[in-house]
Amino acid sequence: MPKRFHYLLLYKPRGVITSLHDERERSDLRSLLKDFPHRVFPVGRLDRRSEGLLLLTDNGNLAAKLLHPRYHVVRRYRVTVQGNVSNAALSKLAEGVELEDGITLPAGVKLVERTPDRSRFLIDLFEGRNRQIRRMCEALGYKVVRLIREKFGIIEIGNLAPGKWRKLREGEVEQLRNELRGARRSLNREQDSK
Repeated sequence: MPKRFHYLLLYKPRGVITSLHDERERSDLRSLLKDFPHRVFPVGRLDRRSEGLLLLTDNGNLAAKLLHPRYHVVRRYRVTVQGNVSNAALSKLAEGVELEDGITLPAGVKLVERTPDRSRFLIDLFEGRNRQIRRMCEALGYKVVRLIREKFGIIEIGNLAPGKWRKLREGEVEQLRNELRGARRSLNREQDSK
């Protein structure tokens, strides 16, 4: 009988470490998942100051594909920065920002709100470097004051409250698989045309 995998969507609150056990005894995912009887692992990370959608599963193969940049699985974030973000900075975020570990991939960027002291925008990333959005914004002179992941692939956070989780529906898991299959077909077509 094939192994039955488990898939969860969790709203990780700010201040929680994306780990199942923190040696320094900071707040981690274990306390949020105490009612779930199976051992699952986070698909990627959100830093301690970030919040929002976190997928968890015991299907390592699917998790690895979801995280690999070549599959172009989008992750959408709602970003709030201090100050009035310039159009030039938004364009630079979209084109790619030079960081110490190389230039970032192009991203989708959409301004939501701009005031003299705060600006909000959505950013769609196709890679997941350590603290990437914070570092991109810092490189352009902006400090991130709030960062929420709202979407991972076709999965959206919806109205899930911070600290709460739910199982993914079978249809959602199948849509994630279809998204990966579609990306694989596109990669194969690109390679065949070379």
